[in-house]
Amino acid sequence: MPQDDPITDLPGGRVLARVDYEIAASRERVWDLLPATIIQCMPVEQMDILDESSFNAMLKVTMGFLTVPFRIRVRAADIQPMTSLGTRVTVSKGGFQSSLSVSYSLFDAGEERTRISSIAKEDNPGGLMRLL
Repeated sequence: MPQDDPITDLPGGRVLARVDYEIAASRERVWDLLPATIIQCMPVEQMDILDESSFNAMLKVTMGFLTVPFRIRVRAADIQPMTSLGTRVTVSKGGFQSSLSVSYSLFDAGEERTRISSIAKEDNPGGLMRLL
């Protein structure tokens, strides 16, 4: 990882996952498609758009033979155009609540290639993120 990699400088939280990959597209193209791709990859239902940077939705998680619905709120934050995008996902069920920060950083990886580093951190452990 480069010394100036902003994804390694994220404050606090327990790292749940990290993924690094390359895409055969310019950084501009990846940046244009990133928000829509993030939303399309989330298995949510009943999405309610709140504003240009946040929405509420219902996430259904199957555990064995049981499907459990969770209310989630997703908010884009820490946006640095063409460089990084952070999201905060808050999951609630009953009186329990847990938050997850997912950050995406974009780097040039050659002509018409972009490297993306993504890291997910549990902000306030509530146990729900471990289930998901």
